[in-house]
Amino acid sequence: MKLLLNGKERGSQSVPESAKLIAQFDVPYASGELRAVAFKDGGEIASFTYKTVSKPARLKLKLDRETIRPGREELSFATMQITDDGGEPIPDIVRRIDFHVVGAGELATVGNANPKDVASFRQPTCRTFRGRYLAVLRGSGHEGAITLQAKSDGLIAASTPAKCSSH
Repeated sequence: MKLLLNGKERGSQSVPESAKLIAQFDVPYASGELRAVAFKDGGEIASFTYKTVSKPARLKLKLDRETIRPGREELSFATMQITDDGGEPIPDIVRRIDFHVVGAGELATVGNANPKDVASFRQPTCRTFRGRYLAVLRGSGHEGAITLQAKSDGLIAASTPAKCSSH
């Protein structure tokens, strides 16, 4: 395993299975990019990067599918995250998000994966967990356009189009 801070190697070490595949490095703080790279037999097999983020600025929504059938049995999952102005996800923010659906669909449920959050999954609002949130859309019984809107105080809102169609 190798650790790079802003492109400069800060250390490397073998990670035997007896160490439960955990590596530890002491690295002084510096803003920028921290990248961990895993190797096997001399070749890179995985990497993970953290980037310094600025203040929370906007919501970002992404649907797993933009077309669903008009009935209530088919779902579209909308992942949401809070990002800075550059689009970098903010991993540790907790914010209230309000959802609204316009058109031929409805909000089936919402969730944030926080095991300690006891809020209702049926309400159109929730708090983010680790800067993320999930909303689930379904058709309301007829064809047409759907727009999912997400808002949070002090952040640029997001919306994403979808449609209910039998085709």
